[in-house]
Amino acid sequence: MDMISKLKGIGLVLAATLVVTACESSSGGRSRSVIDMTWRGDSGYSARYERSRDRYRDAVQQIRNYDRDYYESRVHTTDAQGNAVAPVDQIEFLSDVQANVANDRITTAGVKGKTENKSGAVFIDSDGNKVGLDDFRGQPVVLVFTRGFPGYICPMCTTYTAQITKRFDEFAATGAKLLLVFPGESSQVDDFIAAARDIAGSKQPLPFPVLLDPDLKAVQSFNIRADLSLPATYIFDAQGKMRWGYVGEKPHERPDVDVILRELKNLSRGN
Repeated sequence: MDMISKLKGIGLVLAATLVVTACESSSGGRSRSVIDMTWRGDSGYSARYERSRDRYRDAVQQIRNYDRDYYESRVHTTDAQGNAVAPVDQIEFLSDVQANVANDRITTAGVKGKTENKSGAVFIDSDGNKVGLDDFRGQPVVLVFTRGFPGYICPMCTTYTAQITKRFDEFAATGAKLLLVFPGESSQVDDFIAAARDIAGSKQPLPFPVLLDPDLKAVQSFNIRADLSLPATYIFDAQGKMRWGYVGEKPHERPDVDVILRELKNLSRGN
């Protein structure tokens, strides 16, 4: 084979490689939806439990009250022009939502009318230490309850966690402390965190603590008990008084990041 023929052959291989790469890139958002990344065990869940990805996804579909259409209708892997959407942006949360929890009902010292937790909400950190909301007096606190592990890693909760992670610098700039709660048993928390990091496209640890509520006392005292917990977000001021709170009924019913940041800015202005 002469040199020209060799160059032509190399050119064809390169062209084919570029075409394949382009196709993979254009379909990357579709093939790596947050549902696949969460339910098919990209975070390591399937390997840990000796299940293939498809077997785990099949297992999820057998869970009582599971609604595949509900989740998949809210995941958009391409935009209106057909371009791939990054996993972290595939689910939209509530952009026009008002608080639905009375401000005078909750403080970091406890929940009015509840006796289960008179000392205030107490959680367990990753080292097994007790963490109370009152420990953070002197700075605003954003408290986010995930659903925990209702039989599967929730793609809504992991995506929400990824979106907060992506914009954490904006939270830090407000001076607020961000706390995320994983209620119930701790055995799946590592898989939850791994999935959230994968969706965020980050190899770094989450930039905020993930706290545990293993006996669900905090969930019960906040009156948000469901399969484990309803999706809930609260903002407390530096004096420990709740200034804004929203509790959803369905997994996607959460204030989006812009709403939380808006309320934190209002708080800093004294509104």
